[in-house]
Amino acid sequence: KIPALVCRFHDLRHTAVSRMLNAGIPIAKVAKIAGWSPATMVRMAARYGHFSLNELRGAVESISGTGIRAESPVFSPVSESSSAKGHPN
Repeated sequence: KIPALVCRFHDLRHTAVSRMLNAGIPIAKVAKIAGWSPATMVRMAARYGHFSLNELRGAVESISGTGIRAESPVFSPVSESSSAKGHPN
């Protein structure tokens, strides 16, 4: 005999929220739909979001080559005379 499938409202909610997050719907929109407060939004998203290692890797790789540089910043030298005149450092 096959045991009866138990499905609670929370199970349906969890599935819907997980699918929205995995589909890339912004957390703020999912939070609004689910009725989460801003204080619990990130914690709830972490609980409901089920991301594979490949999905996380893809998210990081999606920003590679977008013009982000790892060069050292260039600062202009500041002389004492410009500091004395109230110029910012």
